[in-house]
Amino acid sequence: MERSGPTAMGRRRGQALAARRPTGGKATGLSRRRLVALALLVAGAASLLALRAALTSGPRTTALSGPVAGGAASMGLDPQTHRAFILTGEAGPGQLPPHGAPTYLDVLDTTTGALVRAVPLGPAPFGVVVDTRTARVFVADLLDGTIRLFDARTGAARGAVSLSPLAANAIALDSHTDRVFVASTLSNAVVTLDARSGRLLRTVRGAGDVLTVDARTGRVFAFIANNGGATNPVAVLDARSGALLRTVALSQPPQQVIPLPGAGQVAVAGYTAIMLLDGRTGRVRRTLPLPFGPQIVGETSGRILLTSGQYLALLDERTGRLVRTLTLGLYAAPPLLDPQHGHIIAASGSLGAGRLWVLDARSGVTIQTTMAAPNPVDMALAAHDQRVLIASRGATDQRGIPIGPGSLMVLDARDGRLVRTIALNPRPAALLIDAATGHVFVILGGDAAPPSDTWGWIPSALRRRIPFVPPPPSSSFYINPSSVRMLTALP
Repeated sequence: MERSGPTAMGRRRGQALAARRPTGGKATGLSRRRLVALALLVAGAASLLALRAALTSGPRTTALSGPVAGGAASMGLDPQTHRAFILTGEAGPGQLPPHGAPTYLDVLDTTTGALVRAVPLGPAPFGVVVDTRTARVFVADLLDGTIRLFDARTGAARGAVSLSPLAANAIALDSHTDRVFVASTLSNAVVTLDARSGRLLRTVRGAGDVLTVDARTGRVFAFIANNGGATNPVAVLDARSGALLRTVALSQPPQQVIPLPGAGQVAVAGYTAIMLLDGRTGRVRRTLPLPFGPQIVGETSGRILLTSGQYLALLDERTGRLVRTLTLGLYAAPPLLDPQHGHIIAASGSLGAGRLWVLDARSGVTIQTTMAAPNPVDMALAAHDQRVLIASRGATDQRGIPIGPGSLMVLDARDGRLVRTIALNPRPAALLIDAATGHVFVILGGDAAPPSDTWGWIPSALRRRIPFVPPPPSSSFYINPSSVRMLTALP
């Protein structure tokens, strides 16, 4: 009889453990194959992640459905749905495309730069308005008087509102009241729409064909362009109901209306004066005479920034004193205000030379000036990267035909220092920045260029007599197609 002491118990435990161990090479090989398969799976996943990062980290260029001719007025952005909206067609906003060329609303994914959808539009679209609260996009049409609604997530059509026989001339949004306002050239009517449903709420005739919204005060200001009357009226409407509150008579015909949120005022540009109105009542507070016809850019640090042809001017908002005037020269881009750093950035230049200025926004003192690429077309502030971007068409000949690539100048927003110049071909037309993703979108192309003609060196009279030589091009210019380049990182 076997005794069950400690020695026997240890023997049985060892036998049990031995029974659990693999006893042959087959089991050992199987576990090794599993380890190899797992390692290959991990390596494959890492490679896919690296490939995806490589595809999304660098610049990506996407072809658009047609030329972009309207610059910033042809674009809109919804940072919540990560969508950008661009009008494409062979004419500027509100103009008829030649030969019935199609027009589209291109919808881009701002995270990847991919074209999500191209939606056909009417004959003369203009003015993209995006309401982030209702996730709706509105596009007006000058010719057919239709306001088209689209979903800001998918780009799908969500209805249309016909204003016929009114012809839309201007469109604006008040996101606080969820109202869209459309001004018409016929009857000078201002139409109020519900931004959620697109339903027509009110029509006020005789108010004006140009308008602007002051969301801070809840007011809409409208006037009749080239009125030619004696009273020079500006209509003040309620931004919620669309009702006409009052009409203000000015000393000069209004040319432009811009809200000045810092002072609670609205600035109206006349022929030779700036008229400052109360932002809520519309009452005229002050008239500031000027020696030139002004174009209002904006307001910061108690100063109003103006341009006039080749000139830039800085006006004291309280006293009307001219703080600084600067001669920019020909082909100046609209100046850029950087309120965060208190700077004004200006650029100009034609043919083969350009110049850049960085000014103090309050004193007007020049902080930085340098040579720049000629023919600047747009400027934008990339606040997330502390960078200022300047897009330029580049050098041209005496006829205005480009003779080289365009460029994107990158400045340090803190001191105005030039960080880098990026060559671009096709040449840039406009800039769009999505702060939510940190991506910069450069619209390329869309400009006029002479057609390629291999036989152009032969005189026309002789060319008609040579049977094997093709006839000259039917048009002296053609419109380059447009594309958009997404930059995910700035130097």
